[in-house]
Amino acid sequence: MSDSVKILMIEDSPSLAEVYKAYLADTDHQVFALETLGRAHATLGAFRPDIVLLDIELPDGNGMDFLADLQGREDAPRVIVMTAHGTSEMAVDAIRLGAFDFLTKPFDAARLKVTLGNAASQLRL
Repeated sequence: MSDSVKILMIEDSPSLAEVYKAYLADTDHQVFALETLGRAHATLGAFRPDIVLLDIELPDGNGMDFLADLQGREDAPRVIVMTAHGTSEMAVDAIRLGAFDFLTKPFDAARLKVTLGNAASQLRL
């Protein structure tokens, strides 16, 4: 695998999605941002992401349900859950459902890059 990682970001706030994309502007990552779970489901087959950045509270559903759906896939991407409404119980639930990591908003560029780097390293193994 090259250093380029395909990232599907599911974030309902366009302004936050732009901030996170800007955090990654100096990387080789391909970032594709969507605002709904419906669009994410429709895009999965064609885009085939390595990593999914997944918000929990979305306009058309709960990201935890999407996380559970992903784990049944043979080619399941690594999932990094991100939320502003996180609790330690939610983080434990996300990890149990297969999330690679859990980010509590707000987070900075360094935290995002380290987390994505760790997930990408695991993909290379």
